[in-house]
Amino acid sequence: MHDLEEPLNLASTQTKDTFGYQWDQLSYGEYMITDPWFKENVSNIICQEEVLIKPEWFKGKKILDAGCGC
Repeated sequence: MHDLEEPLNLASTQTKDTFGYQWDQLSYGEYMITDPWFKENVSNIICQEEVLIKPEWFKGKKILDAGCGC
């Protein structure tokens, strides 16, 4: 195995495990766009907690989230 492959495989496994836990253990709709609280707060959560970019930067732009969680 190449020196870089092991960390990438570990990261992939951790991502799969994290999403697996979320899908198996969290109530349906919790922290999803179908959750009214999340829908109301999603812009602030993404801007202030995830990407740390001010909301104004996104105005007039289209965003693609290409993550699949698999």
